[in-house]
Amino acid sequence: ISQSVEMKKEIHADDEIVLKVSKGPEDFEVPDVKNKSVEEADVLISEHFNPTHSYENSDDVEKDHVISQSVTGGEKAPGGSAITLVISLGKEIKQAVVPNLYNMSEGEARNALETANLVAGQVTTEFNAEVPAGNVVRQGIAANTETVEGTVVDFVISAGVKNVTYTGSVVGNVSCNDMNALAMVESVTVTAYT
Repeated sequence: ISQSVEMKKEIHADDEIVLKVSKGPEDFEVPDVKNKSVEEADVLISEHFNPTHSYENSDDVEKDHVISQSVTGGEKAPGGSAITLVISLGKEIKQAVVPNLYNMSEGEARNALETANLVAGQVTTEFNAEVPAGNVVRQGIAANTETVEGTVVDFVISAGVKNVTYTGSVVGNVSCNDMNALAMVESVTVTAYT
């Protein structure tokens, strides 16, 4: 840092020169900033050190708070040195793709949702002539949609074909080769499937 004799000054061979040598930067105690907000941690660390950041997801530490630090709180480090703070991005948000449940049984649909890390929601029924009874007619979130794991997916199960009976009288001419059968006809029942 300094010397007792100026540079380039001539001195006698047996003259004493006193050199003042630096011990390096002064050591300071590193504050413990774990679980503190990034803003608060930066203020505390900046008093004697240079804070730097890295980021990662954490299920345990709140978003924008310190998970860990490169020098443990309470230890000493040279003033001005870099202290890396690992900052939480919060819980990792995992994506899932909604499976196509169409025409699956209710049990198959529930298994497919569970396998995709999704949750079976409300299950309702409706009559449907195209999908066999007990199988999925439609779902609340379209197949192949990306969503967050744990999302609830509702679906509708077919109750099968709806039988509708219409009863009425025959008006007009009825032809039949069997007169005995014709004499017994008083009304006609028509069943329609929808």
